[in-house]
Amino acid sequence: MSQPATWDNSRAHFAPDGALIDLIVPGSGHARHWEALWTALRASSFELRATKDGVRIPLPETAACALAQRATVGVMATIDGGGMTANWHFFEGDIEVDLDPRDIGDERAFEFVLELMQTMANAIGLRVWATPEGGAVARAFLVAMRGGEAVQAV
Repeated sequence: MSQPATWDNSRAHFAPDGALIDLIVPGSGHARHWEALWTALRASSFELRATKDGVRIPLPETAACALAQRATVGVMATIDGGGMTANWHFFEGDIEVDLDPRDIGDERAFEFVLELMQTMANAIGLRVWATPEGGAVARAFLVAMRGGEAVQAV
């Protein structure tokens, strides 16, 4: 049975082991999902910045602008907050956000992760799963769903 996610019952999943943590959204590869998330992030209180091949650029107006460039350059959005950063690459396929567990060492940073997951779930309308790097839903330890609160997936 799932229970609400708290720092106390989730912190072990954020112990640094040399790998990233992925926030994955299975089934989100459609352009409308990318656009809904980008619109929500731009309208949120999150601090955003974007880079193209590592050089800072103005925020793309739409996700479509960034996605159109992916064949020739690497466009990445970075979300800052809670003492940590989350990196969102405009890759083809399902939406994935990378987190460095070394940045998630306290409740403040953990609350940022939950807020980001909930923002993503509300914007896209699909479940957002926190997994070890390269993981799948079967390895997820947190899940957020539209209109709900993040809960432990294990």
